[in-house]
Amino acid sequence: MKRPNILFFQCDDLDLSDFGALGNQVVTPHIDRIMREGITFDRAYCPAALCTPSRYEYLTGRYASACNGSGYLNQNPKGQPGRIFFNTDVDGKNPTMGSVLTEAGYRTGYFGKWHNGGKIYEDLPACLTRDASLDDPEVDQALRELQAKTVAHVKAVSGYTDVGAISFDNKEQFPVFDAAYHWTEWMVEHAVDMMRDCGPEQPFFVHLATSAPHGRVYAQEQVRDTHYTMGGKLDHEPIGSEKRYALVERCAELGYGPEDRALIMMHLDDQLGTLLAELERLGVYEHTLVVVSCDHSLEPGKGSCYQPGIHIPMTASWPGVIAPGTRTEEFILNVDWMPTFAQAAGGQIPEDCRIDGQDLKPLFTEGRSLDRNEVFLNIGYQRGIYDGRYKLILTRFPETVLQEMETGIRDQAPNHMDRTEAGQPPVSIECYPHYFAPDQLYDHEFDPDEQVNLAEDPAYAEVYQQLRTKLRTYLESIPDHPVDIHIPPYMQTDHYKELASRTRAIGTGHLDWWPSGSWVPREPCFPEPSP
Repeated sequence: MKRPNILFFQCDDLDLSDFGALGNQVVTPHIDRIMREGITFDRAYCPAALCTPSRYEYLTGRYASACNGSGYLNQNPKGQPGRIFFNTDVDGKNPTMGSVLTEAGYRTGYFGKWHNGGKIYEDLPACLTRDASLDDPEVDQALRELQAKTVAHVKAVSGYTDVGAISFDNKEQFPVFDAAYHWTEWMVEHAVDMMRDCGPEQPFFVHLATSAPHGRVYAQEQVRDTHYTMGGKLDHEPIGSEKRYALVERCAELGYGPEDRALIMMHLDDQLGTLLAELERLGVYEHTLVVVSCDHSLEPGKGSCYQPGIHIPMTASWPGVIAPGTRTEEFILNVDWMPTFAQAAGGQIPEDCRIDGQDLKPLFTEGRSLDRNEVFLNIGYQRGIYDGRYKLILTRFPETVLQEMETGIRDQAPNHMDRTEAGQPPVSIECYPHYFAPDQLYDHEFDPDEQVNLAEDPAYAEVYQQLRTKLRTYLESIPDHPVDIHIPPYMQTDHYKELASRTRAIGTGHLDWWPSGSWVPREPCFPEPSP
């Protein structure tokens, strides 16, 4: 079989309500086409539901808690539980999707949002202020130089042959406000240029990592001049720009308001359509594996082990390999795509390289089960396991953190990321009443929104022990950062519960992007006990 071209369209912060073909009102004809012509993964998950660790898992095929990057190891000494947040950097230590396919003879391109480590926004030129003008020649030149520096870093650590149009971090962190937008057309144009530059015999891998739909939706962003980018002003309108200008009016005709999420989803779908049209124009669509996925889902589960953040929409098409209209209930993880792409490309992953994912091609071609019965979860100081019905979440702090609470150095309990400035933990604290319990057990059949902790319920004692045993196996596979399955005695004291109540009292009023009370959990529906 001819080795396929690969297009990996990776979005930021997608929800199950964002694909039209999943029964939603949003109009996404190009995503729907991939679902119609390929496979829909009804149980796709990201073990670490936050930008950096999830992207690390995609790129390397290994769990975030198994990160061996220097930054992560500096922050997490061996022998203590690892804290996973924006610290699982890709730093060239491990093979990536890009490096493995490059070695297999592919032209490999990474375009879009990086957010996988590095120190680019330090020692910036004085002209790159928050209110700098993009029409100022000095600013324009500084932006070009900053983009070149960014591209060089990503290329050096990722192993991709072609890198461009990089949004280094979340767009909100970009130093110049007027450039801090989703410049998707700029990213797509770089991908199209690379595809056009590949001859008919040159296989390619395009990794288009959009920065959208992360953040708020504004109609004004859709009518911005697309000549401007984070890398300076272009001398032309990038490919696909005409779709942006017509989008607000199109959405209004469909009844969507100027800040409706449908606006950014239709924008993304339009840009995917630009890439699919180019594949067809080049005559290679029938030989291309297309994957549409995302790093994680939305609040109140984003950045935690709770369900709304970890369950993600995902679809793929591969003409002649994946039967059209297929749906699967197999557990699919983000770590699966690195080995899948490697096998499809005929690439070799070094034998001594840890890979936690599985090759999905046997599932595509033979319907072969992955024999995966649960999902391992890892974020912050939380670890968890989910088997499709029951979920167990453990929170385990290092001894130093426990001692600081016990001795009064800390007057509040830390959130699971131990970061006061992190936005997602306060949302989880507000929405999940048992957030601070050291062990949380949920039965999704009767309590899909995880409101009733069953860890101490005698009726669930056997389930509780079974999940602890399964979770221990995953934890023991990461020996450098051991997580004790046993509950620390201090986390069962009244003093810990008092510190936890102080943290809960902070609330979410300081988060201007989260309307408190906007998420209403479904009522648990446990059956009445037998008389």
